[in-house]
Amino acid sequence: MHSRTVAIIGDRDTDKFRGWLIRDMVAAGHRVVVCGPRVDKLIATITGLGANYRPVSLDQTGLDPLGAVGEVVALAHILRGERADIVLSHSTKQNVVGPLAARLAGIRDVFAMIEGFGWAFAEGDEFRRKALRTMITNLLRVSLRCCAGVFVLNDADETFVRAERLVRADQHVVKINGTGIDLGQYAFTPAPSGEPAFLLIARLLREKGILDFVEAARRLKQDVPHARFQLLGPLDSNPGALSSDDIAAWRAENVVEYLGQTDDVRPFLRSCTTFVLPTYYREGLPRTVIEALATGRPVITTDISACRQTTVDGLNGFVVPKRDPASLAAAMRRFITDPSLAARMGQASRRIAEDVFDVKQVNMVMMQAMTLHS
Repeated sequence: MHSRTVAIIGDRDTDKFRGWLIRDMVAAGHRVVVCGPRVDKLIATITGLGANYRPVSLDQTGLDPLGAVGEVVALAHILRGERADIVLSHSTKQNVVGPLAARLAGIRDVFAMIEGFGWAFAEGDEFRRKALRTMITNLLRVSLRCCAGVFVLNDADETFVRAERLVRADQHVVKINGTGIDLGQYAFTPAPSGEPAFLLIARLLREKGILDFVEAARRLKQDVPHARFQLLGPLDSNPGALSSDDIAAWRAENVVEYLGQTDDVRPFLRSCTTFVLPTYYREGLPRTVIEALATGRPVITTDISACRQTTVDGLNGFVVPKRDPASLAAAMRRFITDPSLAARMGQASRRIAEDVFDVKQVNMVMMQAMTLHS
């Protein structure tokens, strides 16, 4: 198959979430151009994978339709200059601007990846949330219909894009198993012995279930003071964000350890016994859970579509109702009363990672859908 030029319309996390895909596209003989923000570390990583990089100015915090027009025109100019054959966008703003710019540039092989719908589509009917939800839906209904195909990460999102007519009836909607995971980079490690340590990795948003985690920890600390409850992740500017004052209060109460933020979660996953994500956010497929599976950690998560794909209740962890600290505490207590549970369920997690989430399999599905397979 002849070489093609693939343009990826990305964001600050393109190296983290699309790096393996870029690597495999380049290895298959294709020319890859990433269009994203001007961040030196990001540019260095992408070019180190063998791709080219074109900085673009996209307002990541706004979806003003009029402002987006200029961004579409500027991005179309770049795509024409790069002679792109295929365009792939990911994340909400890029999925609005990227497909429209590609069509303006005369490119027909356009694909978008929906990585979840985020804060606007999570539970809640506040005016701001409802207004943003309506605007995003209307914008995506225009842009996604320009695509030859749309990738989704869970059943609920596939149903949603069809029900809300974000895509045409004849468009391909392809479900993939998240971003996949490099099973060599995330190697299996046995859970450490000693006191149980429960780790939650997430941006500090209410909808990630952090307050439920704190409350569950508070309940367990009363009679299991040696158990550790750890929180890793950055503060956020999202409307659902928690604050540094919240962190300070938890520290003062000695209920949760805040570990800050990191570019490499692997040491923290190796040090915990159980991974916890009590989310009710509108997830795509949480990458942190997949990383925990590959490391060989059992998972406690909530009964939402994105998380049900990663955790089989009773096999590699427990699935609990969302926004239910009592059920969350009960699930964590099971690992405290039966220390052998973590090792047994952790092995099952690794098998699921190998069978379902191997990045080589995920990339093969995507590249076949985009006619980029070798």
